[in-house]
Amino acid sequence: MNKTRKNTKISSSLRKKYDNKSRKICINTFVKEKMQRYNKFKEKYYNEKIKLFTKKIGKKQISEEEKSMAKKTLKWIEKERKSKLLINLQKKNYTELFCNPGCKGTFLEPGNKLTPTYYKKYKDNKDLIKIFENDRKELFGDKTNVLIDEFYEKAPKKFVDKLKKDGAISLCSPVKKYGWY
Repeated sequence: MNKTRKNTKISSSLRKKYDNKSRKICINTFVKEKMQRYNKFKEKYYNEKIKLFTKKIGKKQISEEEKSMAKKTLKWIEKERKSKLLINLQKKNYTELFCNPGCKGTFLEPGNKLTPTYYKKYKDNKDLIKIFENDRKELFGDKTNVLIDEFYEKAPKKFVDKLKKDGAISLCSPVKKYGWY
């Protein structure tokens, strides 16, 4: 006997409510944990840079010009360390990639064309839009959807299982390897 999936229709308002609830859970678990890892990495990176430039300033054989540049760089590092811009961008990226039911507004959003978000975002750069369109055609081929249960279909199974275990509800990027995770 052939097993088929029941065709159940869910109202759009109920689906939105479910999507918003699962999205919030994903953000509170998956994104929060990833942001903690990112912040530790960022802090370690800035500490190493500060040590490097402080050591450089302390050397006796360094010219005044090099000292001045090192001091300016230290000030810039401190400014960047306090800035929330990178943190907010990273959080937005994690949310868009891993907590986005239907991969709305991303490269992998189901359909025949590139999502309108790309046209709006890159309206001044027609060449980049053409590159995105060609890449999408190459990736999708004759299909209109490359997602299986909100995850990219060619992503390694172990990777998808790990993402799901960690609390992700989507994978909106054409990932074939997962060494970066």
